[in-house]
Amino acid sequence: MEVRFNVTDDEFMERLQNALKVKTAAEVVKQALTLLNWVIGEVGRNRIILSSDLNGQNVHRLVMPALDRVKDADGVSAEEKAAASRPTANAR
Repeated sequence: MEVRFNVTDDEFMERLQNALKVKTAAEVVKQALTLLNWVIGEVGRNRIILSSDLNGQNVHRLVMPALDRVKDADGVSAEEKAAASRPTANAR
């Protein structure tokens, strides 16, 4: 499959290429898709993605609305779970 898109910020792609020490924008995209594929797999196993400093402190969770739509092994997304846990307007 071939995917084409236009990045209007050349400096952005150059910074990514330099940070990853790769020669082409295509290599940056390949790395990004590899990471996204891993993230989707983890979310599908009901896991969350966190980052922290080197001491395991100052933890941040990756929040990406598209990931809320990833379905787990039971075929249920985080979006659907959240909706099911909200009280309805008729609840008393």
